Formats: sequence, structure tokens, C-alpha cells
Amino acid sequence: MTTNLPGPQSDDPRAAGFEHAAEPAFVTEGARHRIVAINAAARAHWGQDALGAELATALPALEPEQLDCWSWVLQSQTPTEVPSALGPSGGPAVMDLRPWCGADGHPAGVVAHLSRDLPGGLVATRMQEALLPEELPVLPRLDLAATYLLADGADGAAGDWFDALLTPAGTVALVVGDVAGRGTEAVATMATLRAVLRERLLAGCGPDDALAAVGGLVPGL
Repeated sequence: MTTNLPGPQSDDPRAAGFEHAAEPAFVTEGARHRIVAINAAARAHWGQDALGAELATALPALEPEQLDCWSWVLQSQTPTEVPSALGPSGGPAVMDLRPWCGADGHPAGVVAHLSRDLPGGLVATRMQEALLPEELPVLPRLDLAATYLLADGADGAAGDWFDALLTPAGTVALVVGDVAGRGTEAVATMATLRAVLRERLLAGCGPDDALAAVGGLVPGL
């Protein structure tokens, strides 16, 4: 699911909607995620200097695993949500990331939209819900079903996830993972590990190599 950005014409209603949206939004381009557009709400929040800067420089409060999500969205062309401490009043929020394509139809960057401030538990819950698959592969001779239920007494989202992928070899990879802890930190770590594992499996890596790639990230998270 990708977005084609409106051109710079002032009479384009999409451009006007972006500029005057109540919630902060900005657009990054390329593998280094340079900010190429930023709306009025985002300029009021982060300042005009963010325009033209690379994401890591413009928003130093972003954690490394959150920056990894930008790269994953650009490479996989898959929207996602990440928890953020960049809410309009400095509190927790949810940042919606969506890929966009240039005029040539090729992936070009990411559109980021920051929600209004949310309670921390709700941020983590929304993030986890966004990362769990909405549907499972439909395959001949194989019936798949899955659901996610919180344990009795559990409070808020955690780092648990499941996935099912059809690999390039025609096999099905079933994934169940768990990051220790609860809340936005556990969910953000889970999002990074899930993204890397999916990318490796969909690139044709076997289970051992895919898990080794994930394991190599863990010490730095």
C-alpha cells in the first residue's frame, strides 16, 4: 500500500489538507530519510529547521529501533505504526508510517503522521494490534487460524507476536515470538525483531539464518 504525493501546486486539495492538518505530519525521502515536506502543525512542534535535515538529526529523540521502522517501511512498502515520545505535548503517541512513490512509480520515501497524545498503555496496545497480521495465508491443503488473547490479570500490551508467511520456496513459515516486558518499550523492540525476521524469511533465508539475523540485533536493543 503506497501513496503518491501531490505536487507542489497550491490549488491541490491534497497539499492543502496536508499543510493544514491538525496533527503533525512530515515526509521523508530516500534511504537516509531526509525530510522533504513538513506541515504547519509539525513546524510549530519541531521548528522550520527540520525541513531538509535527515530524520536522525531533526528528531534526535527517536530511538534506533524506531528509525529502523522507517527503513523497513521504505524497503517492504508496508505501512506500520510505531510508538513515539514525540506527541504534541511531549507525551506518548502513535506515529503512522506509510510508503510513498515518486512520479516514476518507484518507492521514494515515507509519510509520517503523528497522532494526538495518548495514554501510554493505549499507545502500546494500538502498536501491537497494528503489527499482528489481519489475515493469514490461504493455501491448498493447509488450514490456518490464530488469535491473540491477553493472559488473566495482564495489564496492557506486551512483546508477544505471531506471524505466518509464504516464503519464496513455496513453504510456510509459522512464527511465534515474545519480548520480555510490557508497554511501549517491549512493543517497539518486538516491532524491530518482527520486521527483520519477516524481511529475512521473505528474502528466501532459511529459519536458521533468519533467526541468526534477529539474534544479532538483540544485544543492541
